[in-house]
Parts: sequence; structure tokens; C-alpha cells
Amino acid sequence: MEGALFWVGLTGGIDYTIIYGSSVVSTETLKEMAVANVIHLVQDLLAKGAKYMIVQGPIGKAHKSVIDAPNALLQQQLDQVRKQNPNATILFADFNRAFTYNRMNAEKNGFQKPPMICCANATHPCGMLGPTLCADPSKYMRWDGLHSTEALNAVFDNQFFHQGYTKPPFHSLFTNRKAA
Repeated sequence: MEGALFWVGLTGGIDYTIIYGSSVVSTETLKEMAVANVIHLVQDLLAKGAKYMIVQGPIGKAHKSVIDAPNALLQQQLDQVRKQNPNATILFADFNRAFTYNRMNAEKNGFQKPPMICCANATHPCGMLGPTLCADPSKYMRWDGLHSTEALNAVFDNQFFHQGYTKPPFHSLFTNRKAA
């Protein structure tokens, strides 16, 4: 466990999107519950010997403040976990910031503008009769409205590994591993 890299990802994005504007559960309660669950998982992994983790923040179509609030709380909580576990390297991957940048700058990475879905339409999801597949998935950011295409995942990889979309920077995993 101590030499493995754990990626804790895509936590709560759909929940934030669904709950936004609902009277059933407040966004504040959802934020606190989701972040508490992620921190609990991180602490469990650390207790089992994990030393290297990337924790990916949520993404969603909800109002920007609904996603920014859990991202901020998650980063604060991760700072506390880092202080309690100085021998571990825990990165926060700002998936929402990366996705927002890509959506706003789709053409820079060769994606269609506005970003379109490759396999689905307004009434039929991918896998059902009705929607047709796009001719070139590399021109699309989303496969089915929820899942990223391989082309977008390659852009995310570059953003996380080389462009500063993790805190601390991704290279700190290697620096800290060599020092251990």
C-alpha cells in the first residue's frame, strides 16, 4: 500500500447537480456530508499505509458556487489531513476548474464549440435506439453527457500532470517519494 498511488475521484458531482435548488436536502448539508465521506476514505487509506493520493474535487452543472463551496471545504480538510500525516503526499485535483476551462476553450483543444455530446440526444441516451454515434469522438468532450471522451481525458491528464491543476503540484509526488 505504501508505494501505490491512490486516486479518489469524482465525488458528488451528480449529487450537487441534482440537489441544486431542492428543498429536500440543503446544499450546505450535502457539501458537509460529501466532504466528510471523502476525508473519511482518505483517513482510512492512510491508516492502512497509503502514502500517495490524489483527491479529485467534484464537478457538476449546478451553479458555480455550489461546486466551489465543497471544493474549498475539501481543500481545507485536506490541509488538516496533510498536517496530521506529514509523511504522506496528498494532492487536490481541481477537476471542476479544469473542466470549466476546457468547456470555455473547447476549440483550443480541437473540440467542437459549443461542446456537444458524442452519443446521445435530448430524448434518447446512448445505448438506446435513436441516438447515433458521432463520426469522430476526438472532437467531442463528452461521450454520453456524463462521461468524458478519451480525448478530453488526455487533456485532463496533461492539465493535472503538467499545468498546475493539482495542489500541491503533481511533481511533488515524485519529489516526496525520492526523499522517503
